[in-house]
Amino acid sequence: MGINKSLQGNRLGELLLSDALHKAWQASKFVSSWAVVVDAKEGASDFYIKYEFTPFATQPKRLFLLMKKVDLMFA
Repeated sequence: MGINKSLQGNRLGELLLSDALHKAWQASKFVSSWAVVVDAKEGASDFYIKYEFTPFATQPKRLFLLMKKVDLMFA
């Protein structure tokens, strides 16, 4: 998931993330899952951290958001 640099700053990334999280939340009703995991591109980690993703200790560009938090967004 990503946004062309010329389109950044228009909240499109936020909309894409929200849509992806909503789909993950819907799928979690049928398939057990504990988190949404992303592999952030160079410079994108701060974007995900802003939305409460947590970096893995050994792989800072790999971040996760617990499904408990996602559930609170859409329940």
